[in-house]
Order: sequence, then C-alpha cells, then structure tokens
Amino acid sequence: MTTARADLLVVEDDDLALRTLTAILQRSHLSVRSAHDGLEGLAAVRRQVPDLVLLDLMLPELNGFQFLRRLRADPVARVPVIVVTARTDPVNAYWAHRLGADDLVHKPFTIDRLMAAIDRQLASEPDPIAAASPAGSEIRLGGGAEGGGFS
Repeated sequence: MTTARADLLVVEDDDLALRTLTAILQRSHLSVRSAHDGLEGLAAVRRQVPDLVLLDLMLPELNGFQFLRRLRADPVARVPVIVVTARTDPVNAYWAHRLGADDLVHKPFTIDRLMAAIDRQLASEPDPIAAASPAGSEIRLGGGAEGGGFS
C-alpha cells in the first residue's frame, strides 16, 4: 500500500480538481503540497523535492510538457512524475513519456487506478500497464477516456 506520509506535489490549475485530488490523497494519509502552474511547481520542487509529482498537462505559465523538460534537466530533482490529464490523444502520452513522465492517468479516473499508480511509483515498481480499468469509484475531473499508462 501507499507509503505513509509520503510527500506529494500536485501541479493542477483547476481548483475543483486540485481540491478533489488533495482530499483523496489526504484520506490515504499522504502529505500534499500544491502548485497552480508549471513555474510554481518547479519552484516548489526546488524548495523541497517531493516523493512524487502529480502533473496536469494543460497549465498556465509553463505547461506540463515544459515542466517535465525542465524538471528532467535538473539532476538533483529526480522525482517520479505521474501525468494526470484529460488529454487522451496518444501523441500526448508519447511526449509525456518521452519527456520523462513515469506514468499517466486519464481523467476521469477511478480512485483505485490513481492509487495503484501512486503506490507503484512510491515503491519504485515498473508500470505493468493495466489492460483493463480497475473497479472502483470513478472521479470525473475532466473529459476523456479512463485509464492511462504507457505502452
């Protein structure tokens, strides 16, 4: 299960999505910090490297792809990143992976799918790429198909 009190940084500009993600994570006994755009997210990582970053792609100031590029250019900030996005185009998944994302979860997602991705990254396990969506409560934070992962 998820490492107790792991420090997560959620980079999400949508207030409702941010509040929802924060509530889910805190119920799982995770410590949550937040940033509303990519620049704020990079500054938060530089202040204190989190155990994991949950990253939206559609952000103001510095989008998720730009955030990943800058984060991966910093050798000190080696932190797992899970992209949480409504963008379901395979090209977006390709670029997220190519720029260094460790996993991808599409909105809307199930709590089980999100927590499984978090657990894998905190445990440093490889992503097994779920062929089917796990059972669980669906959380609708945006458009798009459920699931995610890299193939």
